[in-house]
Amino acid sequence: MAVPVVIGPDVTVGAPRELFGAAGMTGYAPSSDGQRFLVNVPADATGATAPPITVVLNWGAGLKN
Repeated sequence: MAVPVVIGPDVTVGAPRELFGAAGMTGYAPSSDGQRFLVNVPADATGATAPPITVVLNWGAGLKN
């Protein structure tokens, strides 16, 4: 999210807006000069979804076999 800020005798903060949004975006990082963002998206971002996550419970019990 981003908001415009005007600093004068008083500080005025505008309405928040979405900074950027991309289908399947999984992360971002600002450049060192603060002027750009590196955004991690799938090569085919049309209708992209995150891959499933597998959670293995009681994995330590399988080590004893």
